[in-house]
This record gives sequence, structure tokens and C-alpha cells, in this order.
Amino acid sequence: MEENLKNAKEAAKAGFTLVELLVVVAILGILGAVATMGMTGHTAKAKVTATRTTMGTIDAALESYATTHKLPKTQEEFVDALTKRPNDDEPALIKGGKDALNDAWGNPIQYTRKGKHVYLLRSAGEDEEFNTDDDILNDQE
Repeated sequence: MEENLKNAKEAAKAGFTLVELLVVVAILGILGAVATMGMTGHTAKAKVTATRTTMGTIDAALESYATTHKLPKTQEEFVDALTKRPNDDEPALIKGGKDALNDAWGNPIQYTRKGKHVYLLRSAGEDEEFNTDDDILNDQE
């Protein structure tokens, strides 16, 4: 009997107490919160970079389009010019339909023709409102 009591005490010492487990869980929670907070700023920067990349692709497609056509006058003409096949022999300049002309937040990039050979591309940015400080513009203007 004394042997069993000794083995039971040793087994109890070998395991973790509830307090020790709670401390470990709390530490893991704190580390997870710190890691999540550190990634928040990077996500916003990544979306800005992705939107600028999309605008670069659109710029290249518009330059290609402008070699044989006049620049589109309206947003609708812009979408059609880049996403629709001109004929059965040629692919669309931008694959993926009109959704491929969206910014990283899923909103359509605004096209405005400024002149015969000049246009403006604008993303509303994170706040999804145009003409605010976080708008993203292409290089032309």
C-alpha cells in the first residue's frame, strides 16, 4: 500500500498543474495577438502594392489598345476595350472580365480620359471613397 501511495505522489508531480497550463495558454495568446498586430500594417501595404501592380497592367493594356484605337471616353468603353475580344482571332487585353479591373479592395478602378493621349486611373483606396488622402493614382496627369 505504501508503495502505491509513493507511486501516486510521483505521478502527480510528473504532470502539469492547471495553473501551469493556464500560464502557457495565456503566453500563447499574447504571442498570437502580437503577431496579428504586427501583420496588420503589412496587409494594408500589400493591398496598395497589389493595386499599383493592377494599374500597371491596365496602363500596359491601354498603351497596347491605343496603338490601333482611340482611348476610351467613358468608364464603360474602358471596361469593354480591355475585357472584350475585338474579334475571334484576338484575345481580350485583360483576362478575367471586369473584375480584373478592380483594386485590391474589390472596387472598380476609375478611368477618366483627360486628353487625346492622357488618362487617369484612380483607386478609392482602403476607405473606398474617391478624392481622399488614400486614393491611389497612376503616373499620368
